[in-house]
Amino acid sequence: MEALLVSPLRPWEIIVGKVTPYLAIGFVSVIAVIVEALLVFHVPLRGSVPLLLLGRNRAAVLHPARHGGRRPDRRRRSISQASGVEYAP
Repeated sequence: MEALLVSPLRPWEIIVGKVTPYLAIGFVSVIAVIVEALLVFHVPLRGSVPLLLLGRNRAAVLHPARHGGRRPDRRRRSISQASGVEYAP
C-alpha cells in the first residue's frame, strides 16, 4: 500500500491502468464469440455490430458487481444462513 501512496500517479490513473487489460481481454473475448457464432454455428447476425460491442462495454462499466464485485459473497452468506451450512470465506 505504501508503494501506491508514494506513486507519482493519480489514483484514477492507477485504476484505469489496472482495469484496462480486463476490458481489453473481455472485448477480444466478445469478438471471438461473435466470430465463432457466425463461422462455426452459422448464427445469423442482424443489427448493428458496433452497438452490440458498445452494449457489452456499457454493461462491464456500469455493472461491476457482475464482474467480480461483492455480490457473490452476499449470495453465499444468504445461502449459508438459509441452509444452516457454514462456508469458508
